[in-house]
Amino acid sequence: MIAVVRRLNAGQRVVVVVAWGIALVVIGDALLSWWEGGPQPFTGWVGYAPLTSTFVSPPHRILHPWVVAVYWLLVVVLWAVGSLAVMRTPSRGVEPPAP
Repeated sequence: MIAVVRRLNAGQRVVVVVAWGIALVVIGDALLSWWEGGPQPFTGWVGYAPLTSTFVSPPHRILHPWVVAVYWLLVVVLWAVGSLAVMRTPSRGVEPPAP
């Protein structure tokens, strides 16, 4: 896999980094939704229509907000590490110039 990435030019590497970020957001959102009890779409209906006897509230989060924030920060760190690995220029055995 790394050999394939090393043959890509700079533009192609940027596309790989963006795709990596999108994949992490999709997978991260799916995992967070699963941890919170499955998908609970909020349609905006809050029971404000006349003659309504039921009240539909937006889904409450099971996890504390700071846990969700730490989770997304970890996802961002994963993205940054992966991006650095992809965007790193290969050294190819070139020694740095002597001072």
